[in-house]
Amino acid sequence: MAFDSRQEAPPREAFLLRHFHSLLPHDPVQRAVCFFLWLTIVFSLVSIALAQILHAVVGLLSLWDRWRRRAGYRFPPLALPVAAFFVTSLLSLAFSPDPLEGLKPLKKFLLFLLMMFLYTYVTRREQVQFLYLSFFVGAAISAAAAIVQYYTLPDLNLLNRVHGFMSHYMTFAGQQMLAFVAMLAFVLFARGRGRFWGVPLMGITGLAILLALTRNAWLGAITAACVVLGLRKWQALWALPLVIAGIYTFLPEPFADRARSIVIANDLSSQIRIDMLHTSINMVKAHPWVGVGPNMVPRVVSQYRQENHIPEEAFIHLHSNFLQLAAERGLLCLAAWLWLVGKLLYDYVRMRRYREAWSPGGLYYTVMAAMGAVAALLSAGFFEFNFGDSEVMMVLLFLVMMPYVVKRIESSDPAPHLLEGLDKSCAERE
Repeated sequence: MAFDSRQEAPPREAFLLRHFHSLLPHDPVQRAVCFFLWLTIVFSLVSIALAQILHAVVGLLSLWDRWRRRAGYRFPPLALPVAAFFVTSLLSLAFSPDPLEGLKPLKKFLLFLLMMFLYTYVTRREQVQFLYLSFFVGAAISAAAAIVQYYTLPDLNLLNRVHGFMSHYMTFAGQQMLAFVAMLAFVLFARGRGRFWGVPLMGITGLAILLALTRNAWLGAITAACVVLGLRKWQALWALPLVIAGIYTFLPEPFADRARSIVIANDLSSQIRIDMLHTSINMVKAHPWVGVGPNMVPRVVSQYRQENHIPEEAFIHLHSNFLQLAAERGLLCLAAWLWLVGKLLYDYVRMRRYREAWSPGGLYYTVMAAMGAVAALLSAGFFEFNFGDSEVMMVLLFLVMMPYVVKRIESSDPAPHLLEGLDKSCAERE
């Protein structure tokens, strides 16, 4: 018997795996779009080059599909802040001393099309669940690869750390941080016993984050865990310091030293970040509205530094989302980015206030995963420019977009107990 998506219990993961072909549309072009969209999400954890090629294939196939059907794309309700972020970035580019050099990072705006593709082509609850299932398994496999690297790679140190399938340990840690938060939200908020298969995957991912020795990812994972746990049962937060203290007590010395270095002012990486803070402030003072130009920080950093004991090679970027956007693209661009982040959090809070409307679909965990992902990005982003990593961006865009996708799916369902009329209900209660 076919699964009825209006049943209270969500479909089992085994069902999704056995009937993968049934999750795709019957139309061959739309079927291809959905298939390559799924591959894009999965391979963002393996190879950014391959993921971007698949992303381009999705774009071309979707253009063909939209043209032959004489139908437009569905745009998520984030168009204004995304457009503002794009326009302010172009404004910074226009005043850049080398606009051609500044075009390189702006190509990453094409990744934002992933949000539109997801919003247009993911139309069933079962597809949402299969995307998350695939994402969790892919993240756990990458984490397992990093664990193997820890025990097999020679000469592991702070400059040569485990990195999974990624080319850099920072990128790997950023992806795993977001995956860990999403898994935690799934375990705590999904319905049915099937959610507990996420526990071992979360353990593998958490271990990989620890082995990566990346402090900003530790901070992001802990902060997001506090948010997700607090939203599930705030009393559980009282036990979190005990858990962290217990883990720290049994950490091997290299990991304990790395943790202690967070509060040691004369640590080299801490000194680098302090120098970057002063340098970025000088850049903002000199170019408050449009910044020094996209991708121009390494080329002009010598003009704004106060200290010279840190090598300039360390200034690839300013190791902070906030400092990087303000110094590179100006306060206007930073304000647009904060608008986008604020819009996401505002929408998630509104969705959360009417949690009972999500219960029948069993996909409320997508909201909690997205809130946790934003919290992780912001907290880790104080000490790392993780928004500049294409690999991290693709994972982030997937997670933050899915609550909007689910809301649209539920709102279009004819069943009266779903999210149909949610916005009207919100307006009435407010």
